[in-house]
Parts: sequence; structure tokens; C-alpha cells
Amino acid sequence: MAYRLLVTILSIGFLLSACAQQPQALNESAAPAGAQPASALAGGSGGGSSSDSSGGVQNDLGTVSSSDNQGITSPGDGGIDNNGDVTSGGSAGGNEPGSAAGSNPAGDPAADSATGPIQWSDYQDTTLGFSLSIPSLYIPLKEPTSLADVNTALLGRFRLLEPDLANSDFAEMEPPKFSVEVYSNVQALSLQDWLSTNSSDGDLESVQVDGADCQKITLKIQLAPNQFILCDHDNRVYKLIPLGPESDKILASFKFTTP
Repeated sequence: MAYRLLVTILSIGFLLSACAQQPQALNESAAPAGAQPASALAGGSGGGSSSDSSGGVQNDLGTVSSSDNQGITSPGDGGIDNNGDVTSGGSAGGNEPGSAAGSNPAGDPAADSATGPIQWSDYQDTTLGFSLSIPSLYIPLKEPTSLADVNTALLGRFRLLEPDLANSDFAEMEPPKFSVEVYSNVQALSLQDWLSTNSSDGDLESVQVDGADCQKITLKIQLAPNQFILCDHDNRVYKLIPLGPESDKILASFKFTTP
């Protein structure tokens, strides 16, 4: 009888011990492969990350080393990210934000984005009797020997256009950026009389060009060119047609010379 009681007590103790160990075994078997105990992650100090001697940072997701950067840049420093794109902190070509490489600084009208600052050269036509300054934006168009098919009274003309257009097959179809047309006035008509027979209706305004009394005509149509300046000088009528950028400066440089 005593023997059976002893066996029963031992069996109950064994079962109790087995039941106590089963939850721990279940927790360990359910943990992901490679997972570490919470004590190991804590590093003994209660924190979730630690620094190594190479300057990297150890955390739950692995190590990021500051020595190889992995495309990470500091705000404002600029650089290239992992996709090969320039970060917003840097700038390409040393330009201000929002400007393309090689573009003009804001507020600098005397700069050409392709060639740098505009250069000016003097031009004189001794046959037609005028001189002016030409910006490097334009070059003179080649004119035919005879302009009788344009206007029988037209003695000659001078036109400026961008180099790529001036050298193209469509040069004659493009409106010049600045033009000078010289007409014969052998009858010595006053400018008002000449305009009444040779010019379209428009609003007239008295202006001066190189000290000469001239008339600026503004047509009522909106299609450019719709503004012309006509001057009577030495039995000739000069028709100036400003249209493109820098036209005001070209007009200001215009001078009459002895034909």
C-alpha cells in the first residue's frame, strides 16, 4: 500500500513538471528563424540600437554603415541617390533653383543663353546712306540685286534675322527682327504727301530719329509688324521697322550718313 502511494505521488510530480515546461517550448517553437531573445536585442541597456567602431548604426533591421553611405546625403549637401537622381540639396551646373544649366541670370537682358553676353558691331551702308549697331543675336539677310518686283521706288533694304533662320530655306518667309527700307523721293514730296500716297492708314505720331523729323505709324491691325517709322532725308524716305528683341537699341543707334 505504501509502495503504490509513493508511485502515485511521483507520477503526479512528473506530470506537473511536464505541464510547467510545455508553454516555454511552445513559445520557442513559434519564434521566427534567426530571431534573438529580447534580452539580446536590448543589449543589456534597455535601448534598441548600438554603435560599432566603424561609425555604423546597429538596430533591429541590420547595420547601416556611414563609411559607404549607400547613397544617403545630408539635407542641403546634395548628391546622387540610389536611383542615380540628383537630390534637391545639390544643383547642376551651379545654377539657382528653377534655372537650367547655362541659362541667363534673372534680370540680365544683355545676356544670350547660347553665346553669353550680347556683342555689338557697327554697320554702315554707304550706298543707302545710314549706319547702325547690330547685336550678335542677328545677321543681315542677303538682298537681291534688284528689288523692282517688290516696289519700283525701293532703292534698297536692310534686314536682320537670327543666324539659323537667315541661313535656312525659309528666310524670306520670316518677318525680320529689324528692317530698313529706302525709297526714292525724287519729287521732293513732303513726308505727309508721300505718306498719303504710299502708306496704309494708321495712327500718326511725330518722333525724331538722329535729329530728323519723322512719323511713327501704328496700324489698327494686331498682326505684327504693325508699327513703322518713316523719315524724309536727302530726297529719300527711310522706313524703319523695329520688331524683335533689342530693336529699341538698334533704333537708337541709327544714323543718317552722306549717300
